[in-house]
Amino acid sequence: MSLMTKIKEFFKGKNESNKQSDLKKELEKMREQVEDLKNQVEDLDNRNQDLTSKMEATTKLRPMVKIEDLTTHFKEVITKLNRQPPTDGENYVILEQLEAEIKGGLDVKDGIQLSQVLPHELTPQNISSIRFTLRPTSVIKIVKE
Repeated sequence: MSLMTKIKEFFKGKNESNKQSDLKKELEKMREQVEDLKNQVEDLDNRNQDLTSKMEATTKLRPMVKIEDLTTHFKEVITKLNRQPPTDGENYVILEQLEAEIKGGLDVKDGIQLSQVLPHELTPQNISSIRFTLRPTSVIKIVKE
């Protein structure tokens, strides 16, 4: 049914003063509806802005590390551990094997970076693990005669 047909049926059998009175009432109802819709749009826009800022804050708070930096750090730690000079009488171990299973999100804004999983997102499936094997060695003291 077209709008014109609806308007004609609305005014069918009404005199001129009733038509104007009914029109004013309908117009006022529509104005109220428009005002309600404006308020709803404004509320939704505010919610959208709030959620957007919360999402941005969450991603800024999430620690990130470049994959190259992480592997370089592991290499440096292993080298440092294996180069520490033993002293007489101490048990000395060297790091023989290291396996790291790093889990987290990937961020690709500035190259590929690992992003840390936030505490509320932790599950057994996304926890990183580091396994290593230490091997004892003996300290040999060379005595000159």
